[in-house]
Amino acid sequence: LLPFIAEIPYALMYAFGGDTIGQISSKLSIGPIFLTILALLWQIGRRLGLSLTASSFLIAAGATSTCITYLAWDGKTDLIGLMYALIAIRHTPGLIASEKLETNAILFGLFAACAVMAKMSYALVLPFVLGTPLVLLWKGQPKKLFQICIWSLLPCLIAFTLGWWIKNAVIYQDPFAPFLQFQATTPSFPLGQAWMSPQNTHWILWTYPLAFTFGLYPMQ
Repeated sequence: LLPFIAEIPYALMYAFGGDTIGQISSKLSIGPIFLTILALLWQIGRRLGLSLTASSFLIAAGATSTCITYLAWDGKTDLIGLMYALIAIRHTPGLIASEKLETNAILFGLFAACAVMAKMSYALVLPFVLGTPLVLLWKGQPKKLFQICIWSLLPCLIAFTLGWWIKNAVIYQDPFAPFLQFQATTPSFPLGQAWMSPQNTHWILWTYPLAFTFGLYPMQ
């Protein structure tokens, strides 16, 4: 499933199947993504040398996390971005010593770009989530770390730019939507929704670090 068309099939489901068929189809289409996420958790655990019990615990945590299951049941494409982010984590350069460094660096950047393409807001958290382990792994070899960053950054920028343009060309015929709108027909994307008010944002920022269970807002 290409990340730049992650949401396009939804439009087709609703256009040809109506509201009921469209809603059911969009929910079911995330099922394979959910199963892939669980498989990736298992593979990451096993490749890192975890026991069968520990790897099974990772699957159990993913399968019972309301942060994941709520999105899966609702048919949210957020999980497509999560799937690609896990693939990027799986290919973190130096995480698995037996694997080729250059290949992992290229795949690391490529799938990080795919994750952001599938869910633009991931650009706010993925640099920290993916970058911190990378820096910790290579902090003793700064020249090698710089080289890895170059290997990762180039495919990341190429994949993201091409994917972004292709997606917008298909949906809006406007290459830089929704940030820059060159066509009068491009829909606007206002950010004045109630859940993004300054008061709610301030409350989320103060309570988020203290929340360990699913709360009153998504992704907690």
